[in-house]
Formats: sequence, structure tokens, C-alpha cells
Amino acid sequence: MKKLNYLFIVLMLCMFHSQAQIQNNSFKVAVFPVTFTDVPLEYRNQFPTQSEFKELLFGNNSKIQEYFDVISYNKLNFTGDVFDYTVANYKPWSPGASIKEASDILKNVNINAPAGFNPSNYDRIIVLIGHDAALGGSRAGSFNLKINGVTNNHRGVATFFRLGRYNRETNYPVRSSITQNSHTLVVSSTNPPKSYEPEQPYPLSSFESTYIHEVIHSMGIGAHANSRTNNGKHDYEPQDANNGSNWENEYGNMYDIMGKAGGYASTLNGYFRRVLNLMDDSMLNILDSYTTQTVTVHPINYTSGKRLIAVYHPDFPTQWPGIYQNDGYTLEVKANSTFDPLTSIPEVKGNADGLFVYKNSGLKNLLLDMSPAPNVAFGWGDYYDVRDVVLKPGMTYENDEVKFSNVIKNADGSFNVTIRVKKIGGDTGTAPIAQFTANNTSITAGQSVVFTDQSTNEPTSWSWSFAGGNPSTSTAQNPTVTYTTPGTYQVSLTAANTHGNDTNTKTSYITVNPASCTYCASASSTVKYEYIKEVKIGNFTNVSDAQKYSDFTNKTIPLVKGKATNITLTPEWPKEIYKEYFKIWIDLNGDCDFNDSGELVFDAGSAKKTAVTGTITVPTSAITGNTRMRVSMKYNGAPNPCANGSAFGDGEVEDYTVNISTSALAEKVQGDDITVFPNPVSQGKLHIHSDFEEGKIQLIDITGKAVLTQNTLTKLEEINVNGLHGVFILMIKSGKETIYKQVIIE
Repeated sequence: MKKLNYLFIVLMLCMFHSQAQIQNNSFKVAVFPVTFTDVPLEYRNQFPTQSEFKELLFGNNSKIQEYFDVISYNKLNFTGDVFDYTVANYKPWSPGASIKEASDILKNVNINAPAGFNPSNYDRIIVLIGHDAALGGSRAGSFNLKINGVTNNHRGVATFFRLGRYNRETNYPVRSSITQNSHTLVVSSTNPPKSYEPEQPYPLSSFESTYIHEVIHSMGIGAHANSRTNNGKHDYEPQDANNGSNWENEYGNMYDIMGKAGGYASTLNGYFRRVLNLMDDSMLNILDSYTTQTVTVHPINYTSGKRLIAVYHPDFPTQWPGIYQNDGYTLEVKANSTFDPLTSIPEVKGNADGLFVYKNSGLKNLLLDMSPAPNVAFGWGDYYDVRDVVLKPGMTYENDEVKFSNVIKNADGSFNVTIRVKKIGGDTGTAPIAQFTANNTSITAGQSVVFTDQSTNEPTSWSWSFAGGNPSTSTAQNPTVTYTTPGTYQVSLTAANTHGNDTNTKTSYITVNPASCTYCASASSTVKYEYIKEVKIGNFTNVSDAQKYSDFTNKTIPLVKGKATNITLTPEWPKEIYKEYFKIWIDLNGDCDFNDSGELVFDAGSAKKTAVTGTITVPTSAITGNTRMRVSMKYNGAPNPCANGSAFGDGEVEDYTVNISTSALAEKVQGDDITVFPNPVSQGKLHIHSDFEEGKIQLIDITGKAVLTQNTLTKLEEINVNGLHGVFILMIKSGKETIYKQVIIE
């Protein structure tokens, strides 16, 4: 960054202290409203009162507080005191002239503070300057303030607000910047173009957005949210001769609070959040070497997942060592929200569903145009067009420094993108390291899996092998494979370039569960004389009442291949005791019946007047995953798995789901030591309540592989299970104690 403006230099002097305050997660301000004797009383009496300002800035319903909660992920705690008005005998404005600068006004005002006021008790002094006729330029930095007759230099903010008629001209309506929403200048697609389309509501009032903007300046962001457009060309092409000042438009980012006032959106970009320590490295995908990786990024205002891609290019210098990382690029996603109302603006709706791409240098933060549009010619001059700037699926951005490609939008609102960080002037001369991921590792037969290459060191060719998949091989970088047969399968990738190759093989990586089945109906003719009271299999127990048929397929019983599991089947007789015959079938191959060899897994051998015990053993040839189990009890005769009504006779039939795994962890499931809700869970957050205050959480699939590990644990914890499907074992380990819980993710 060769050119520094005055604002940046001033604010850099405050930066280290500002960031220290932010790291402490607390900011306390003293607020002084100031107005003037020349403001007509009819307007001055309508200015916000002391208590109204306190509610506006710090109250429970404050949009300003909500805004800082959003951009800081609830880390920042803004508090403050609002003092009574100072009414100064000073005239900052006269008809036909602009209102005085904030610094000039403050030199001529003696702020009235309560006796004993100590400015050192506050992190910032904020002066709210109210007038009826004009708004001045708000500022952040250091000011010479006279408080109770004593002049000192204080760090803070001076922000204007207005309530009255513009320039006191009677043909203008009375307006208030406190309540009036800002409105965007929408570049029109009409021919000829219009300068102003119908006004669009903005989530913040003019005062609120200006106040937030200046407070962020005072926190250490001594720059604005810039943009770089090139009159219909990409930024890596030579600048167009008719591009004007749009190559580095200081306020050009219309999607950012630090950019154009009243733009399309108003949250703070991730690069500035990272500079302010509002985002830590756990929220970032960081690429700081020459590499090719596919990464996933969630919307910037989500509260979990990686929410920013930071490319710290190794060939770029660090402008301010000790303050910033290497210069480079950041990529982020915006989801429609209170402060990013993207779908409510007709000119933007549908154009913001992708990755916003920024090029960064020091505090210079340039929003780049991924769909270059020519400037729009109005009668008064040209205006840049950033209605459609994001990198969308199917698009590629590539220059001599980076390449962004293979953009995929996921069902949870996140995006995948493949990023190549190039060595400027040549490649690295290193063989790849093969790495890959899958969008889903547990599926139903007939479903497809998208595999994503994440190999490093710039591979140029890929060779995949998919056991049980169609196709069984592929040379695509990111192939899609369909699995039709239940089972657990291996995947292998060999990535190569001119310097060599590397192979990565993941065994038991894809689990294919049986497709939804329709099983034969079976029910007794009556339960008047007997029914199944209790089914106990391993650690699983189910007690039930009399029904001819009971569907308990919402209950899942874990079984391990090759391991004998104890069972106890208990009948109940309302009156007289009779002989009962029990049998159990399991659909071991997932073909939706109980007719195959070996699927009768338990036969009591005869009718008895007592509970029966024994074992069932699932063969190693059985499918892995969920399948159906049927328990039948018949009076004085052997039951048939598909007999119904009078053909069955007296007794009961119960159906269950069993989860067949190769892992002995399934045997360790315990039920009462922890609470998990909701369970089953259909994506989103899984909440965990336990008595532990520290420890580790793991989610383990049916093969025994940990698919999620979290090294923090509190009494009330939550984990994100988006993208996972099937039956899992939740393991919580604290000290010497380990507890297991079965979890179903739909």
C-alpha cells in the first residue's frame, strides 16, 4: 500500500490500543448529545431525549446492539452512559453554506458533563451533533474536546443527526435521520437508464448506519470498503481508459457498512472482522502456501463452521508486520438476513448467491467483480455496476496469482470452491499430496456421492477407484459416483503432475444402506390371551402392551457382525398361562424379505410357558447399516414371518430396526448418563446435556471411524451434524470416564 490517506494514518495510531480493547470483548463509551441555540425549538423538542438515545444505542431492542452482536458473533459487549444535552450558543450553519466540520464545531463547544466526570473511565467519547437543516461529515479519531471547561485530546467519534427541513427550505418535508432508513442508488437496467429507482428500505436508519460506520473506524479500521471494477472487463486486464475512478473506488463496496452508504447490504466483511479479532483462525479456511485445495465456506453471519476463506499469498509482502498476515484474497458468502436483505432488492435478488471475492493489501480491501459489467451511462456521468459481482457455480476466476473454480452450492447454504495458489513466475516443482473428501459418506442404495479433490501441490491429473460404485473408475477431478448395493466400500485417489504422483486410499469410507423397503404384512388374530411383554437384546430393552402387530422401527438395536448377542423374550398372559413359540428374523442382505438362507436368526425350538433366552449372531457376510428385524410369538405353534390374521393365530408380531456394524463400540451404548436432543435429528444442531464440564466429544460411524471430533465440552454443548446421515455412536470422554450414546441422523 503506497498511498495512505489522513484517516488511515490517524487511526493507525489508535490501532494497537483498539485491538486490545476488542480482545477484552468490552467497549464502554460516554455519549454527549450536542445541539445549538439557533435550532428552532419546534425541531429541538423533537430530538431524541437522553433516555431515548440510551435505548437507541444500548437498549434491548437496539438495532445498533444487534448489529455488533452479529458481526462479533456475540463477543462484543458495548455499554455506555448517555449524558444530558449540551445546548451551545454557537452557529455552525447559515443558509447557503455547508455546516461546519465536526472538528471546528467541537473547538467551539464546552460540553457539560456531571461533576466528577472522568473520561479515563471510558474507552471512547462519542459526541452526537444535532441540527435541523444540515448533516455534516461524521468523523472518528482523536479530538480536542472541552469538557467542563477543560480541554484535552480524546479518542472517539463525532456523528451528526438531523431532524427538520433540508436547508430550512419550506418546500422540503420534515425528515429525521434517526428514523428514516437510508435508500440505495440502484443502477437501472432500463433504457435509457434512470438514476434513481423506487426507494428501497435499508435495515438501518441513516443515523444508525453512520454511527456504526464511525465506531468501527474508531475500533481500528482506518479505511473504507473499496471496490475495483473495470468497465466490463476483469480486474486482471489492463484498466479501461473510460473507467474513471472505479479502479480503486474508496467507498465502492455497496454490500458493506464501511462502503457506500445505503447500499445493498450492511454487514462488515470478513477481512475487516479478522483485523479486529472478531474472527479467529478456527472460523477461517487459511491457505498460506502454493497449493490446490477444495474448501467449504459457510455464510459469514452463521454461528458455526468455517466462515471465511483467507488466501495469504506467499509471494505478497506483509504491509504492516505484526498487524496483518500476508496480503492476498478473501472469499465469503452472504446469506439473506436482517442486515443483508439481498432477496428484497429487485436489482440484486438472484445475483448474490455465490462467493464475494476481495483482494487485500494492508487495510485496502477491494471487492472484485466476477461478472464484469460495463459502467452505466447517465446524463450526469458514468456509474459503476456491482449488482452482480459474486463467483457462482459454473464460473472460474484465474489470474497469475490464484485460480478459483469448481464452485458448488450445498444444501445447508455453504459453498465449495477449489482454490489454486500459484507461484508467481513458475510452479513449485513438487509432486502432489493426494487428499479428498465426499459430500456424504453414509447413503441409501441408489444415491450418489460427490467426491472433491483436495490434493495439494497443483496436480494436473487424477485417477479414482470406487469399489462398489458406478462408475468404478474416473479421471475427473471431482467425480460423482452412484452406489446401488448395500455395503461398505473403499475409495482410492492417485493425483499426479509432471513431478510425480501420490495415492490416498480410504478403506470402509462409503457406507451404503438398504433402500426403503415394503415388507410382508404379519399380525396375529387376537391378543386376548397372550402378547409380547418385553424384548431384550444386548443392552436394548423394549416393554410394550398388547397389540396384534407393533411397529417399533423407530427403535434401533445395535448388532456387531460375528458377535453373539444375548436375548431374552418375555410373554405376558392376562389370565391363564399358555405355551408360546418365539422366532426372530433379520433381513441380512437388505432385499426386503425374510426368506433368504440364514435370515431366521433365532428359533426357540418349541412352545414354552416361560420367557425364552438365547443368542443371535449376525454373519460377517451381512450388510452394514440399518435393516429390518421381526420378532414373532405364536400360541402353541411355530410362527411364519408373513402369516396374517387367522393364518397366524393367537400371539403378537413386532418389527424393529437393527443397525449392523463392524465396530464393538455399538455394544457400549448407555442410555441415562447424558441427554441428546433431538434424537433422531434431521441435520442442523445436536444438543448434548451432561454433568461434565470438560472433556472431548466424538461422533463415530458404524465402521468405528470418528467422523467428528470436538475437544471442548461444557454441561450444555451443541455440535453441527449437517451432511451426516445414518446411525452413529456419540462418545463423551471426561477424565477416566467414557460414556456412549446412540444417535440417529436423518
